Amino acid sequence: MYEDVLNLFIRRRSIRSYLDKPVEEEKIDTILEAAFAAPSACNNQPWEMVVVTEKSIMDEIRAEFGFANYNA
Repeated sequence: MYEDVLNLFIRRRSIRSYLDKPVEEEKIDTILEAAFAAPSACNNQPWEMVVVTEKSIMDEIRAEFGFANYNA
């Protein structure tokens, strides 16, 4: 198991370029499941997730918040 975890750290990468195609709902669900399983102080779990898949809404977010290009 140690090698598996170490391999994850070694192989990690930062994605800076995205394809202009939708992400499958199954993949979004998997990512959200992993995010909600993340530990928090006192098991407070203070996060909320919002998934935006509609391009027009993503464009509005980008226009309103300059930093949103990194997230959308």
